[in-house]
Amino acid sequence: MAKATYLFTVSEVFAPKNHGLVLMPGVSVHHGPGVRVGDTIELRRPDGQTLTSVIKGYEQPSPPPILVNPSITDYSVGIMLHAGLTENDVPAGTEVWLIEA
Repeated sequence: MAKATYLFTVSEVFAPKNHGLVLMPGVSVHHGPGVRVGDTIELRRPDGQTLTSVIKGYEQPSPPPILVNPSITDYSVGIMLHAGLTENDVPAGTEVWLIEA
């Protein structure tokens, strides 16, 4: 049976043109569990429905906070999902869980 590790609760979703969805606040750059492109995640919606998706990449603030203020040593990057889901599929309050084999 697969193990699930809680990553974060979605507060914001945006859909850059032709790039799928980006979920925020995302995962910690330095302290989060090892989350990699290609990993499977489960999206647990507030209404009880669940969806699965695959991490396509990361969306990083530009410039990264560490370059703006070197005292910042930990920040989050958004998770990009493959196309196919819409902003309505992942409302605020959705929990994001990493599915580990």
